[in-house]
Amino acid sequence: NQAKFKINDKSYAYLNGKTKFIGSRMPYTLQGNIEIDKSYVYNEFSDFQKEEEIDFRDKKFFPKVANKNENAFLRYDLNVVTKNPFVVKNSMFDMSFMGDLKVKGDLNQPEMEGMVSLAGPISRMMINNSTFQMLSGKMNFSFLEYYLNPKLDFVGKSNLGDYEITLLVSGAVDNYKVQFDSRPSLSSEDILSLLTFGYKISDSNQITDSDRNSMVSTRVGSLILNSLSFNKLFKSSLGLDFSLGTDTQNSQQSYFSKSNVSGTVAGGQNRSSTKIEISKNIGKNLSVSAFSTVGSSAGLRQGM
Repeated sequence: NQAKFKINDKSYAYLNGKTKFIGSRMPYTLQGNIEIDKSYVYNEFSDFQKEEEIDFRDKKFFPKVANKNENAFLRYDLNVVTKNPFVVKNSMFDMSFMGDLKVKGDLNQPEMEGMVSLAGPISRMMINNSTFQMLSGKMNFSFLEYYLNPKLDFVGKSNLGDYEITLLVSGAVDNYKVQFDSRPSLSSEDILSLLTFGYKISDSNQITDSDRNSMVSTRVGSLILNSLSFNKLFKSSLGLDFSLGTDTQNSQQSYFSKSNVSGTVAGGQNRSSTKIEISKNIGKNLSVSAFSTVGSSAGLRQGM
């Protein structure tokens, strides 16, 4: 009852359940039902990587019997369900999940069957400083696989300027596909350019060199801040979320300007600036944010 299970230094779970040991010799079987009352994963996924990792993908080419560890002390035969959503929150994910799984195998080579799906009103994924609100998501596990290789099915949306970007993640973990779509429609190259540099390839000729360098520097700076966990330290000490982004505006040329006396269609030029935003949760359902642009060729903008 309420047994605390340490997953990593910042990740843990509280478990309830009834189990029993079965067997007269090794490997013994741990059989029963486990309920995850609550669980929190705050570590970065890189924290779970070991220095010497075994690539279990190679094992699918061998007979399944050969994959079993005959020297294992303990094997599982468990039904695992979540009573409350378990939380995954780090620099890339802010999500909650519910699951219902059957667990077999041993500690080093667990096998699972069942489904884990998104739960809760808010689930977010960060991709290069762009926040995707996850609309749906699930992971399907199967005993037919020779290692933990669930099939993914996630859908998320994000607004980048005037565009609504849809993220689709599908397929097995060892060979998943990531696809992007947009409204209004953009080419794959333009979508990736928006996510990576903050502007479309097709608009690159409308952006000044200084603005282009500023936008690229902002994206690189954001990646560095995330890799150094700066935002995590900022939030833990002051309770604030800090983010860098780009703000792009289109300056339309007047039809009556001297440069347009001939009556040709007026063109516009994109102006960009670095956007610094700070936000803070001040209640369960209330947050406040403020932003300011700096180094701008489009003029200073501030807002809350």
